[in-house]
Amino acid sequence: MDARTYQRKGLAGLTALLLATLPSAGCRRSSTAEEEPGPDDTARASASAPPYTVAPFRGFHFDQGDWAAYVVLEPADVSDLKGALPRGCLVLKDRAVLEELKHLAFKPPSGADMATVQSALLFVLDGQVVYESNLLLTPHRDGLQTLGFGWIEPEKPGTLMGLVKRFEPLPESEPLPLAMATFTPWCTGKHRPRPQPETLRP
Repeated sequence: MDARTYQRKGLAGLTALLLATLPSAGCRRSSTAEEEPGPDDTARASASAPPYTVAPFRGFHFDQGDWAAYVVLEPADVSDLKGALPRGCLVLKDRAVLEELKHLAFKPPSGADMATVQSALLFVLDGQVVYESNLLLTPHRDGLQTLGFGWIEPEKPGTLMGLVKRFEPLPESEPLPLAMATFTPWCTGKHRPRPQPETLRP
């Protein structure tokens, strides 16, 4: 037997010995199919991943400029709330509460829409409306109908209503910003249907 043949036989024997000892060591050989995740693995990973949340106001910098948030309730919504809010036109300029609104988390969008919502939440910066969405506030449900996400509800139900309760009643002597003129009839009691805004800002 020449040296080359002896070397080949020696390597083959060593390989066989190693493979024979793998099961007893608690190891197993894996194939390519075992290494690549299949559909079931992907489904399990998706199911275990935490759902993402939406924070539509996170990009606002309330420490820069003159900010105010307004809630204007459709008169029928004011009646339905039965005194839960002091007035149908509310304003918030407290930066600490604005920051809480900024970080308010909403559930992932469902793709649904709340077409009948008429009340509104608006953010005004230096007299200009920079955000507007329709707003639903009831004792049992609260949420926003937005252009960018559709219908969204707070991750913790009732938190949006809780923050709106910290808004102040807009004094009747204080006019709305000119950019919100279409809401004036609602705040003065001279109600008429409000035309839908041409552009809702997501």
